[in-house]
Amino acid sequence: MADTIVDDRAVFTGFDSLTYAPRGIEITLPNSSEKHYIPDVLEELKPKVGMTFDNMDQAFAYYCNYAAASGFGVRKEDMHFLASSRKLTQLQKHMIQSMAKINIGPVRAFNVMRTIFGGFEEVGVSKNDCKNFKREINLYSMVFVPFTGIDNHNNNVSFGAALLASETAETYKWLLRCFLKAFGKQPDVVVTDQDPAMKKAIEEVFSGSRHRLCMWHVMHKLSTKVGVTLCNTTDFKQRICDIVWTDSLSPSEFEVGWHSVIQDFDLSDNNWLGDIYDMRESWIPAYYRDELMSGLMRTTSRSESENHFFGQVFNVRSTLLEFLTHFETAIESQRHNQRKNDHDTRYTRPQLKTDFVLEKQASQIYTKTLFLDVQVEIVGIEKCINVKLENIDGFTKFFIKDFDQLCNSYFEEEAIVKAGKKSRQCQNCKEYGHYASTCSKPPKKTGVNTKEKTFDTMFADS
Repeated sequence: MADTIVDDRAVFTGFDSLTYAPRGIEITLPNSSEKHYIPDVLEELKPKVGMTFDNMDQAFAYYCNYAAASGFGVRKEDMHFLASSRKLTQLQKHMIQSMAKINIGPVRAFNVMRTIFGGFEEVGVSKNDCKNFKREINLYSMVFVPFTGIDNHNNNVSFGAALLASETAETYKWLLRCFLKAFGKQPDVVVTDQDPAMKKAIEEVFSGSRHRLCMWHVMHKLSTKVGVTLCNTTDFKQRICDIVWTDSLSPSEFEVGWHSVIQDFDLSDNNWLGDIYDMRESWIPAYYRDELMSGLMRTTSRSESENHFFGQVFNVRSTLLEFLTHFETAIESQRHNQRKNDHDTRYTRPQLKTDFVLEKQASQIYTKTLFLDVQVEIVGIEKCINVKLENIDGFTKFFIKDFDQLCNSYFEEEAIVKAGKKSRQCQNCKEYGHYASTCSKPPKKTGVNTKEKTFDTMFADS
């Protein structure tokens, strides 16, 4: 066996009592900020390849002498902390990658492995080793651009997505042309944020589409632009939301309400409010309430839902490969839910709550999700009654009383005869043209027995 040589600068007296006198040279590697420590000890103390010992205890004692002379400690239970002992196995790498697909990060993956393997030292790596196995996506400096629509179940559906290296008008033009080639036609309505480059690209590539701004993105800036104090200590925010988040106002009613708020809170000098008012026709529902929007006006829930949907599976620290894997996982989940909704619509029947033929027909025409919304209005028919009607120049105006409302409240409705076909619009909710749905007021306005009323002209594609 090799003899144990003790340097007079450090003495090993047992596994639990070591006296250290650190000695050595600290160097910095070229082209790196890493610092390495080279022990300065007697040559006889340095371990060499080929040395033999009678048993493990003697080998450990020899190395402890070397460690003591060099100025570092050695404990068997701490060996898993040494860089030379830490290395991810293929199994561990596979586990980290698999858990990343369901948005479990490296730290949580480490904790899972610690539980499975039976302790920190059994994992053989640190949390930082798991983190370093991943590269941060912000190094790519790329922008995620999803194309989202609404399906016949009133849910968000992803048509596609892109990762862009820049946000210029030319880049967006290229992207929209690619989408147009794949989709086959221009969308009827496009809702975006206030990106000027995107606006320019849409005007050129989607010239036949109606471009609207996302209400949620505009109003999300309100507190920042007018001040948190004003929003939190007054009724300013409530009043501004009352005229923005509604599609029952006419343009003139909106403008009167807007100017009233601006005047009452002395905000005429606020440039941002002036700017968004100037572009009001692009984002205020009062200016396009007659357009079929399929629920796109209420973009607050749409945007929050979309952000939450992708936020569950994406992480800013994801690698490009992980990002693509997460995206496929998200789309697979979305498609599964869509197939489930289709199945429920085809092979299940919702419970009817009235004896109206109208409700039965609606259950056969609409998807199940949309029918449940329509059913609420149909049930409300029983609480409505015609109180009078007026004939004015080919228009028939009905006055409907809703017994759920105050005794002095009425709802005006119009049945317009045009080319032998009736079309209806509720003057209270204004939603018929937007959502391809109906409200509880139209069915009784003709004075026909509601139990026999059919969907004929009230039907809208779902």
